[in-house]
Parts: sequence; structure tokens; C-alpha cells
Amino acid sequence: MLDIHRSAYEGQDQLVAAALAEDPSRINTLDADGRTPLHNACSSGTNPVIPKQRHGKQNAMFQAVGVKKLGRNPFPILLQIGRLLIRYGADVNARDRANQLPLHRAASSGATPFILLLVNSQNTENGTGTEDRETPRPKPRLNLVDNAGHTPLHLAFESGHAEAACALIEAGADRSRLDSEGKRPDELAAVLGDQVHLRVKQYVESRCGKIE
Repeated sequence: MLDIHRSAYEGQDQLVAAALAEDPSRINTLDADGRTPLHNACSSGTNPVIPKQRHGKQNAMFQAVGVKKLGRNPFPILLQIGRLLIRYGADVNARDRANQLPLHRAASSGATPFILLLVNSQNTENGTGTEDRETPRPKPRLNLVDNAGHTPLHLAFESGHAEAACALIEAGADRSRLDSEGKRPDELAAVLGDQVHLRVKQYVESRCGKIE
């Protein structure tokens, strides 16, 4: 039997399609970590292409926070897998053992295109013939906390992904939501260090404004 979870994580779109064609009910099956294939696809990230040096210090800031000024490689195959999974009825609000949604995984890996795909998943057409087309898709839960008390926005800041943070904020994520230690998303120290945290915060504020 095809390993749909591994295929989704590795970007093997043909194998994912074959697994679902073989057995559509596998769409929301769980792996050893309690993750669905959609969780695994979102965990792959997008590995942004580093832009050439331009505009001096400003461009250095963009590089540090994961923003590609001249465009970003969105890994079309991974996004194709994401769309396929959603069309087959993948649960965008499925929780793994860490109580994380696919949106948490996308935020942690800086997969901004996946974040946009998930927050707009209600607009994805069904394409399998197995679902009721009149049944509305559930909205992704932007502010659900994981076992550590973190929302997807907390994880985007913590991982140093400015573009991902902005995508979540523009979709309606609560910038004032406190984690289990009483910290807002923009107050979490970035795992890449204080300088990255400062640059992420500056970029987000320049694009989304400051918290009032």
C-alpha cells in the first residue's frame, strides 16, 4: 500500500494521487505523530530563493526574515498536492498529537503559499465526486492554540517567518492573543536570535501596522 503521508511530505504528487484513487478514505488517516497527509504536506515548507544583493541594508533585512524581494519559489508541486488533498476532503482543522493544525505546520516551516491555500480553502472546488458540493467547507481556525499555548501566528514569529506572519495577520489572526506564558506572538524570541526577531517585527509592522 502506498505511504500517502510520506508521499505528501516528499512532494510525490503522482503517488499521492494514486493513493487517493486507490482508497479515497485515506484522506484524513493519521501517521505515528497523529498527522494527516495535509499536515505533512504543509510541513515541507517552501525554501525561499535568496535574492541578489540590492538596496543595501533593506535587502539584507528581507533575506534575514525569509522574504524574497524579487519573488518566491512556491514549490508548485507541493501546492498541487495541497489542493488535491483539500479537493478530496482533507480536514483543514485536523489536530495532531501536539494539538497543531496544518496551519501551525505551515507557519512553522514558513510555507506562506500553503497558508494562503488553507485560509482560502473554502473556495477550493471539489473534484472527486465523493463529496456533497453543497456542503460548505469549514473555515480554518486561525487562533487555535497547540499544547504549548501557541497559535500559528506565534509559531511564525518564533520561527522567524515574516511573510508567513503577515499572511496570517491579513487573514484575520489575532495579534494580541497571549500564549501560556502571557506573550503575544511578536513578543516571542525567534529561534534564530534577537536580530532576526527584531527584523521580523519591523517588517510585520511596516506591512501590517503596529498593534494599538
